[in-house]
Amino acid sequence: MKIKLSPIRQVKIETLKINKKNARFFKYQDEKKLETLIEDIAKRGILVPLIAKKDGMLLAGHSRLKAAKKLKMKTVPVQFVAESMTDAEENQFLIKDNALRRHMNREARKIIYYQIYPDFDIRIMIYG
Repeated sequence: MKIKLSPIRQVKIETLKINKKNARFFKYQDEKKLETLIEDIAKRGILVPLIAKKDGMLLAGHSRLKAAKKLKMKTVPVQFVAESMTDAEENQFLIKDNALRRHMNREARKIIYYQIYPDFDIRIMIYG
Protein backbone atom coordinates (compact mmCIF):
# COMPACT_ATOMS: atom_id res chain seq x y z
CA MET A 1 0.00 0.00 0.00
CA LYS A 2 1.43 3.33 -1.03
CA ILE A 3 0.55 6.08 1.43
CA LYS A 4 -0.47 9.50 0.11
CA LEU A 5 0.45 12.32 2.46
CA SER A 6 -0.77 15.90 2.74
CA PRO A 7 1.60 18.84 2.49
CA ILE A 8 3.43 19.61 5.74
CA ARG A 9 1.43 21.76 8.16
CA GLN A 10 2.28 23.23 11.54
CA VAL A 11 -0.17 21.64 13.97
CA LYS A 12 -0.91 22.41 17.61
CA ILE A 13 0.60 19.71 19.79
CA GLU A 14 -2.57 19.19 21.80
CA THR A 15 -4.47 18.08 18.66
CA LEU A 16 -2.21 15.03 18.24
CA LYS A 17 -2.87 11.71 19.98
CA ILE A 18 -0.37 9.05 21.00
CA ASN A 19 -1.08 5.79 19.22
CA LYS A 20 -1.32 3.05 21.85
CA LYS A 21 -0.53 0.43 19.22
CA ASN A 22 2.96 1.90 18.88
CA ALA A 23 3.72 1.06 22.51
CA ARG A 24 2.42 -2.47 21.96
CA PHE A 25 5.04 -3.09 19.28
CA PHE A 26 7.91 -0.91 20.52
CA LYS A 27 9.35 0.45 23.74
CA TYR A 28 9.97 4.17 24.04
CA GLN A 29 13.53 5.31 23.65
CA ASP A 30 15.56 5.28 26.83
CA GLU A 31 16.05 8.60 28.62
CA LYS A 32 19.57 9.11 27.27
CA LYS A 33 18.42 8.80 23.65
CA LEU A 34 15.42 11.00 24.37
CA GLU A 35 17.68 13.68 25.90
CA THR A 36 19.88 13.57 22.79
CA LEU A 37 16.78 14.01 20.62
CA ILE A 38 15.58 16.91 22.79
CA GLU A 39 18.97 18.63 22.47
CA ASP A 40 18.95 18.17 18.70
CA ILE A 41 15.41 19.50 18.31
CA ALA A 42 16.26 22.47 20.55
CA LYS A 43 19.15 23.34 18.23
CA ARG A 44 17.75 22.47 14.80
CA GLY A 45 14.00 22.06 15.20
CA ILE A 46 12.00 19.10 13.94
CA LEU A 47 13.39 18.36 10.49
CA VAL A 48 11.28 15.30 9.68
CA PRO A 49 7.53 15.87 10.01
CA LEU A 50 5.38 13.63 12.15
CA ILE A 51 2.79 11.52 10.33
CA ALA A 52 -0.79 11.26 11.58
CA LYS A 53 -4.20 10.09 10.50
CA LYS A 54 -6.84 12.75 9.82
CA ASP A 55 -8.13 12.47 13.40
CA GLY A 56 -4.68 13.35 14.81
CA MET A 57 -3.71 9.79 15.78
CA LEU A 58 0.05 9.49 15.35
CA LEU A 59 1.56 6.94 13.02
CA ALA A 60 5.15 8.20 13.14
CA GLY A 61 6.94 10.64 15.40
CA HIS A 62 6.05 9.58 18.95
CA SER A 63 9.52 10.39 20.29
CA ARG A 64 9.65 13.69 18.40
CA LEU A 65 6.28 14.64 19.91
CA LYS A 66 7.47 13.70 23.40
CA ALA A 67 10.59 15.84 22.88
CA ALA A 68 8.52 18.76 21.56
CA LYS A 69 6.30 18.60 24.65
CA LYS A 70 9.36 18.68 26.93
CA LEU A 71 10.60 21.73 25.00
CA LYS A 72 7.15 23.33 25.43
CA MET A 73 6.75 23.80 21.68
CA LYS A 74 3.29 24.98 20.62
CA THR A 75 3.26 23.38 17.15
CA VAL A 76 5.05 20.62 15.23
CA PRO A 77 5.30 19.83 11.51
CA VAL A 78 2.84 17.12 10.50
CA GLN A 79 1.78 15.35 7.33
CA PHE A 80 -1.60 13.67 7.37
CA VAL A 81 -2.48 10.41 5.63
CA ALA A 82 -4.86 11.38 2.83
CA GLU A 83 -7.02 8.25 2.83
CA SER A 84 -8.43 6.05 5.57
CA MET A 85 -6.50 2.98 6.67
CA THR A 86 -7.67 -0.42 7.80
CA ASP A 87 -6.51 -1.65 11.18
CA ALA A 88 -4.12 -4.06 9.46
CA GLU A 89 -2.67 -1.28 7.29
CA GLU A 90 -2.18 0.93 10.33
CA ASN A 91 -0.40 -1.89 12.20
CA GLN A 92 1.81 -2.60 9.23
CA PHE A 93 2.69 1.09 8.87
CA LEU A 94 3.62 1.39 12.56
CA ILE A 95 5.74 -1.74 12.51
CA LYS A 96 7.57 -1.00 9.28
CA ASP A 97 8.22 2.63 10.14
CA ASN A 98 9.72 1.72 13.50
CA ALA A 99 11.51 -1.46 12.43
CA LEU A 100 13.45 0.45 9.80
CA ARG A 101 14.44 3.27 12.15
CA ARG A 102 15.32 1.53 15.40
CA HIS A 103 18.47 -0.22 16.46
CA MET A 104 17.19 -3.60 17.52
CA ASN A 105 18.88 -6.83 18.38
CA ARG A 106 18.22 -9.89 16.26
CA GLU A 107 15.56 -11.35 18.56
CA ALA A 108 13.53 -8.10 18.75
CA ARG A 109 13.68 -7.72 14.96
CA LYS A 110 12.51 -11.34 14.54
CA ILE A 111 9.45 -10.67 16.74
CA ILE A 112 8.56 -7.65 14.61
CA TYR A 113 8.97 -9.58 11.36
CA TYR A 114 6.51 -12.19 12.66
CA GLN A 115 4.02 -9.34 13.23
CA ILE A 116 4.41 -8.25 9.60
CA TYR A 117 4.75 -11.72 8.06
CA PRO A 118 3.03 -14.48 10.06
CA ASP A 119 4.61 -16.97 7.64
CA PHE A 120 8.11 -15.58 8.29
CA ASP A 121 9.70 -19.05 8.71
CA ILE A 122 8.40 -20.18 5.33
CA ARG A 123 9.58 -16.96 3.64
CA ILE A 124 13.06 -17.44 5.07
CA MET A 125 13.21 -21.03 3.79
CA ILE A 126 12.03 -20.00 0.31
CA TYR A 127 13.92 -16.71 -0.11
CA GLY A 128 16.66 -16.99 2.51
